[in-house]
Amino acid sequence: MSEPTARELLVQLTQEAERLRLLDLADRCRSLDELKDCLRAMLKGVV
Repeated sequence: MSEPTARELLVQLTQEAERLRLLDLADRCRSLDELKDCLRAMLKGVV
């Protein structure tokens, strides 16, 4: 098996960072509705 390319490593790191960002956001929200609102705001570029 070959070593991952720089591009593949960058994609992996970016995906992991996004997962951690979503977990952090979920931890800070008090309800599912609040999480949904935060996710909508994130998609609009507000957060």
